[in-house]
Amino acid sequence: MAILEENIERTRRVVELAKKYGATVEAELGLVGGSEDGSENHGIRCTNPDDAKLFCECTGIDALAVAIGNAHGNYPVAPKLAFDVLEEIHEKTEIPLVLHGGSGITDADFQKAIALGIVKVNIATASFDCLTRRAEEYLKSEGEHNYFALNEAMVKGTYENVKHHIEVFSIK
Repeated sequence: MAILEENIERTRRVVELAKKYGATVEAELGLVGGSEDGSENHGIRCTNPDDAKLFCECTGIDALAVAIGNAHGNYPVAPKLAFDVLEEIHEKTEIPLVLHGGSGITDADFQKAIALGIVKVNIATASFDCLTRRAEEYLKSEGEHNYFALNEAMVKGTYENVKHHIEVFSIK
């Protein structure tokens, strides 16, 4: 069985199970790759728009995460996103599109991706990085340290990142 057909079959079974519990399914097609483990081997392969159409039609998923040059984790440099591929996927599918690996994508590229059909973006690594910076700043500060103040610093870092991205994603 070819990889796409196997992916369709497995995903269809997940969708059937999820429906029994009233859950939705977000599937990823293509190879987003990543470096969440700190490596620089992103392994990116763009989602084929025709495969995306077939995959959505055959599986019944609720949202599709696409690979358009994005990767999980941190990027050594800002990625070059394949907006032409995203636009074609958006034209051929009728479900919400998702961008995994959003940490490190420029604000302008986020806004363009949203304009071309992206409705959800994952930014966990950016939030973790902001949390870590705030924790480091707190621990390097003068005076006595405690868990509660450390936790407050980490929450503040996450809040700042999420607030920034909400503003970027709120295209007017």
